[in-house]
Order: sequence, then structure tokens, then C-alpha cells
Amino acid sequence: MKKIFLLIVSALFMVGCGEDLEFNTPALQGKKDSALWRADYYTAEINSSGQLIISGGRGSETIALKTQSANVGTYLLGGGSSSEASFVSSQDIAYSTNNEPDPIIQIYPADGEIMITEYSESGNAVSGTFWFNAFSDSGLNKVNFSQGVFYEVPISGGGSSSVVVSCDDAVAASAAALAVYQATDATSANYAAVCSAYEAALTQQITSCGDDTGVLQGIIDGLDCTSGTVVPGTCQTCSSTVVPETEYCDNQDGTMTVTVSGFPATTVDLQGISFDDYIAGLETSGMTCN
Repeated sequence: MKKIFLLIVSALFMVGCGEDLEFNTPALQGKKDSALWRADYYTAEINSSGQLIISGGRGSETIALKTQSANVGTYLLGGGSSSEASFVSSQDIAYSTNNEPDPIIQIYPADGEIMITEYSESGNAVSGTFWFNAFSDSGLNKVNFSQGVFYEVPISGGGSSSVVVSCDDAVAASAAALAVYQATDATSANYAAVCSAYEAALTQQITSCGDDTGVLQGIIDGLDCTSGTVVPGTCQTCSSTVVPETEYCDNQDGTMTVTVSGFPATTVDLQGISFDDYIAGLETSGMTCN
């Protein structure tokens, strides 16, 4: 893998064709607005959300590269991406690929990419390349980084406290959790646990793969891991000679779920009375409940 990375780096330097871009081991450097910029100090960390953050500085200038995970792969920047590159200049101007340019400067949005080519098996260093165009909050200032390289940048704590789950494994885990979720009835006593497990799998998939379109987060937001969950013993099946067998389940939140065989379940507001009083009222009307 290191040989492949060095070939990539060599190709980048050949593009410079005589320009003075230096390379050290380890390193965090690139061309800032076509001039060599090399960090005097650098480090990397994996935060509690599983995001990789590579940071460094040169004098009063600082750079930060954030990817959705530490998995090997390419992370696109700009356009609302959860990955981000940022830079703070010596004039204390903060630039970010999450800022949009003022049309006076240009009509094209901020963009770029961070490519992780190697995450060491021991989890204590990361290597890759990057480039980006970032803008200030006002959109009137721009900074460009090209031919960016981070090579064997040490990860704080050796990465031992963070478990990196590959995107493929995360997708497989989500699919398995979805299958169990779809097979579990909403009135089951296990529904809340199964739903929470599916939610956790989707969250891990976002961490491992990213979710630039927001589809996965939309699924999470649409889950209700308490809806339909009932305490054992709080469901009553009632029927009469003129009313088909109907199941009434107390949702423990002032509502109940009503299910008639062959029809979708319906949530009904108890309107200030207890579930027991509602069932008693049905029995008074001639229905038999058990």
C-alpha cells in the first residue's frame, strides 16, 4: 500500500514539473494558492462520532481536514457534504468548503476531495491526498489548496479507542437489522429493542459510508421506536354478535392501537379516560373482552 501511495505522490509532484514542492515523512503539506505550504505540526484524531479530523499549522495559519470516517476511500467536499476542509489565515480569516462564494467572486460552489489511501492496521497513522477550494463566511474571500498530501500523520491515542467499521460491513449490518425490523410486529414486546438496533445500524452506516443525500438520516427521523409498543397484558380482544373481533392495545401515552382483522391498525386518542375505563365501556355496551 505504501508503494502505491508513493507512486500517487510522485505523480502529483511530476505535475508540478519543477515547482518546489517538498515531501517529508510524516508530512502534511500542499500548495496554497500555488505556493508551497507545509505544516510545522500536525496530528489526527477520531472523534466520538467516528469522524477523522486531520489538523496542522504553520505559524498562525491552521488547516483541518474532516472526513465522515477513517475508512480508505474518497470523500467529496462542498455541496452540503458532511466532510469538510477548513483553513484559517494569518489575517484570521476562516475559510470552509461549507461556505458558498459570493457571485461577485465566482458562480461555482466550493468543492474538493480528501482521499484516504491508507489507514494503518494498528490504527496509529493515516495517509492520503487532498485538494479544495474554500470560502470565507462572507463568500468574498477564497483559498485554494492543490497537490495536498498527508502522509503517516499520527492519530492521537493510536486510534485504539475507536473501532473503524468498513462501509461494506456497515451496509450489511443495516440490511440484516432491517430484515429483523420488518419481521417484527409493532405490538411485539421486542419491537422497541429491534427498532433501536435498526436505528443504531443506520447511524453506523452514516458514520462509515457518509450520507450526503440525507436518505439514511431521513429513515432514522421517520422511525418511532416507541410507537405501537405495548406492555404485556395491556391488550384486550373484544367482539360481539354485530362487531367483528377487534384488538385494543394500550400505548401507555393516552392513546390505544385498534386492530380489526384484515384492516390496518389505527391509533385512537383515549380523550382523557383510562384504557381500563374504555374497555369497561365496551363491555357495558354488550361486547365481550378478554
